[in-house]
Amino acid sequence: MSDRSPVGALPFRGVRVLDLAAPVSTYCARVLAGYGADVLRLERPGSSIDATDRRAVWLDAWYAAGCRRATLDFADERAQPLLAELAETADVVIASPTAATPVTGFVDDPLGLAWCGPSVVTCLLTPFGATGPLRDWRATPMTAHAMSGLMFAIGPEEGPPLSMPGRQLWDEAGVRAAVCIVAALHERPREGGQVLDVAAHEVMASQDDMLHRFSVAGLVMQRRANFAPPPSGTWRVADGVIDIAVNTPGHWESFVKTMGSPPDLTNEMWRDRAMRIQLHDVLSETVTRLLAARHREELIAEGQANGMPCSALNTPEEFLADLRIDERQPLGTMTHPDLGRCEVPGPPILVEGAFYDRDLVTVPAGTHTTAVFVDELGHGADEVDRWREDGLV
Repeated sequence: MSDRSPVGALPFRGVRVLDLAAPVSTYCARVLAGYGADVLRLERPGSSIDATDRRAVWLDAWYAAGCRRATLDFADERAQPLLAELAETADVVIASPTAATPVTGFVDDPLGLAWCGPSVVTCLLTPFGATGPLRDWRATPMTAHAMSGLMFAIGPEEGPPLSMPGRQLWDEAGVRAAVCIVAALHERPREGGQVLDVAAHEVMASQDDMLHRFSVAGLVMQRRANFAPPPSGTWRVADGVIDIAVNTPGHWESFVKTMGSPPDLTNEMWRDRAMRIQLHDVLSETVTRLLAARHREELIAEGQANGMPCSALNTPEEFLADLRIDERQPLGTMTHPDLGRCEVPGPPILVEGAFYDRDLVTVPAGTHTTAVFVDELGHGADEVDRWREDGLV
């Protein structure tokens, strides 16, 4: 039996989602599936990943966990009647139409949505938007991150800018899109279906406060190890690395108390954040020396007790060790028919009165193709076989 906590019903049970899967949108659908939506992940035939790349297979499996999977070449004009049939059964359609991966019905008029009914919530989640001059540009998470301006300030001072690994930036856009979908579903009884145009590039550009710093003060954030004045930032201690956030006068007092009120820190000038900014390098040398003699767990426990925001900078192994003893049970398992079982993240948000299946099952692409088109839509099995021969499914 699956570990379910607390007991109740998932909030999106009964909501049907048609996801015309693309890397930029898969996490959006995954979030909705994780909270009970019946997600049909529709993938183009022949677009499956390299089966010899075990890591890629596991990653693909996790993004598809909890979803049904069928294949259909939705860029083929012959697919439009089938898309219309599928949309009739859906509450939500998620698509990512671009010049590189067009969707029939979107190509000439991205917001025409000829095959979506008036009550369907349609979310177009693309790198640069479904409308506008850049709508057909290709992108990866790294290129979109660079273009957003965020990447300029990330990385060591002496080196090149750095980007988040993997699909994390696509996933941030997926979370925003999922929230917009939930809002549109809430309003659907009054407003009917809505079209949501979400650009991952704009989501990234809205992060942090880089844009308003530049527009208000002309400030261009530069790359540096620690953005805020000391002691905020990451620091090496005797047995590891810690992260400290000192943003208020109270935090500064907590830091001084945690360090034992040494003379180097009790000068009144250090209470002034502007002074700590001006004398950044001088104070950094002092903080580096004082922290180097402290042990991580002791320092964090004392700092937290004093009201100073601080934590360990964990390695992946240390992070997983923390999760395994967390009473919130943030880890679950996922079973793949070919690869076996592995640990995976649990629900990102706990909802009162809802349960979460922490024993996920995932399936390969195309597993539900026949069931969807024959059992649900009523087409003949021989018809589906002909579509397979023609490359349509």
